[in-house]
Amino acid sequence: MERISKEALGPEDFTYIDDYEQYLERVRRYDRGKFNEGLKEGREEGRIEGEKRKASKSALKLFQKQTPLDDIMEITELSIEEILHLQQLFEEHGDRAVDFIGS
Repeated sequence: MERISKEALGPEDFTYIDDYEQYLERVRRYDRGKFNEGLKEGREEGRIEGEKRKASKSALKLFQKQTPLDDIMEITELSIEEILHLQQLFEEHGDRAVDFIGS
Protein backbone atom coordinates (compact mmCIF):
# COMPACT_ATOMS: atom_id res chain seq x y z
CA MET A 1 0.00 0.00 0.00
CA GLU A 2 1.29 3.40 -0.86
CA ARG A 3 2.12 5.76 1.92
CA ILE A 4 0.68 9.21 1.65
CA SER A 5 2.51 12.07 3.25
CA LYS A 6 0.53 14.26 5.57
CA GLU A 7 1.43 17.23 3.43
CA ALA A 8 -0.49 15.75 0.50
CA LEU A 9 -3.69 15.49 2.52
CA GLY A 10 -6.06 18.34 3.06
CA PRO A 11 -8.39 18.97 6.01
CA GLU A 12 -11.30 17.24 4.26
CA ASP A 13 -9.14 14.13 3.84
CA PHE A 14 -8.44 14.00 7.58
CA THR A 15 -12.14 14.53 8.28
CA TYR A 16 -12.95 11.66 5.93
CA ILE A 17 -10.40 9.41 7.63
CA ASP A 18 -11.70 10.30 11.11
CA ASP A 19 -15.31 9.78 10.02
CA TYR A 20 -14.43 6.44 8.48
CA GLU A 21 -12.61 5.26 11.62
CA GLN A 22 -15.58 6.31 13.74
CA TYR A 23 -17.87 4.46 11.34
CA LEU A 24 -15.76 1.31 11.63
CA GLU A 25 -15.83 1.54 15.43
CA ARG A 26 -19.64 1.86 15.38
CA VAL A 27 -19.83 -1.22 13.14
CA ARG A 28 -17.56 -3.15 15.53
CA ARG A 29 -19.70 -2.12 18.53
CA TYR A 30 -22.85 -3.14 16.66
CA ASP A 31 -21.32 -6.52 15.77
CA ARG A 32 -20.23 -7.10 19.38
CA GLY A 33 -23.72 -6.16 20.56
CA LYS A 34 -25.35 -8.57 18.13
CA PHE A 35 -22.89 -11.30 19.11
CA ASN A 36 -23.62 -10.77 22.82
CA GLU A 37 -27.35 -10.66 22.13
CA GLY A 38 -27.12 -13.95 20.23
CA LEU A 39 -25.04 -15.47 22.99
CA LYS A 40 -27.62 -14.43 25.58
CA GLU A 41 -30.47 -15.85 23.48
CA GLY A 42 -28.54 -19.07 22.97
CA ARG A 43 -27.99 -19.46 26.68
CA GLU A 44 -31.68 -18.86 27.37
CA GLU A 45 -32.67 -21.43 24.74
CA GLY A 46 -30.21 -23.89 26.26
CA ARG A 47 -31.61 -23.31 29.74
CA ILE A 48 -35.17 -23.91 28.51
CA GLU A 49 -34.05 -27.00 26.61
CA GLY A 50 -32.34 -28.32 29.75
CA GLU A 51 -35.45 -27.78 31.85
CA LYS A 52 -37.58 -29.53 29.25
CA ARG A 53 -35.16 -32.47 29.12
CA LYS A 54 -35.16 -32.76 32.91
CA ALA A 55 -38.98 -32.72 32.98
CA SER A 56 -39.03 -35.40 30.26
CA LYS A 57 -36.66 -37.61 32.25
CA SER A 58 -38.86 -37.16 35.31
CA ALA A 59 -41.93 -38.13 33.26
CA LEU A 60 -40.20 -41.31 32.10
CA LYS A 61 -39.39 -42.22 35.71
CA LEU A 62 -43.03 -41.65 36.61
CA PHE A 63 -44.10 -43.95 33.75
CA GLN A 64 -41.91 -46.64 35.30
CA LYS A 65 -43.86 -46.20 38.54
CA GLN A 66 -47.13 -46.40 36.59
CA THR A 67 -48.17 -42.90 37.66
CA PRO A 68 -51.42 -41.68 36.04
CA LEU A 69 -51.01 -39.29 33.09
CA ASP A 70 -52.81 -36.43 34.84
CA ASP A 71 -50.38 -36.65 37.74
CA ILE A 72 -47.40 -36.74 35.38
CA MET A 73 -48.69 -33.62 33.61
CA GLU A 74 -49.16 -31.82 36.91
CA ILE A 75 -45.75 -32.80 38.29
CA THR A 76 -43.69 -32.16 35.15
CA GLU A 77 -45.74 -29.26 33.72
CA LEU A 78 -45.41 -30.84 30.26
CA SER A 79 -48.26 -30.66 27.74
CA ILE A 80 -50.46 -33.65 27.02
CA GLU A 81 -48.83 -33.94 23.58
CA GLU A 82 -45.38 -34.12 25.15
CA ILE A 83 -46.57 -36.65 27.73
CA LEU A 84 -48.16 -38.85 25.06
CA HIS A 85 -44.97 -38.69 22.97
CA LEU A 86 -42.92 -39.73 26.00
CA GLN A 87 -45.40 -42.49 26.81
CA GLN A 88 -44.97 -43.84 23.28
CA LEU A 89 -41.18 -43.73 23.66
CA PHE A 90 -41.46 -45.52 27.00
CA GLU A 91 -43.72 -48.22 25.54
CA GLU A 92 -41.34 -48.74 22.61
CA HIS A 93 -38.00 -48.55 24.42
CA GLY A 94 -38.65 -49.05 28.13
CA ASP A 95 -35.84 -47.83 30.37
CA ARG A 96 -33.80 -46.83 27.29
CA ALA A 97 -36.45 -44.25 26.28
CA VAL A 98 -34.35 -41.53 27.88
CA ASP A 99 -31.83 -42.02 25.07
CA PHE A 100 -34.50 -40.99 22.55
CA ILE A 101 -35.65 -37.75 24.21
CA GLY A 102 -35.58 -34.95 21.67
CA SER A 103 -35.70 -37.21 18.64
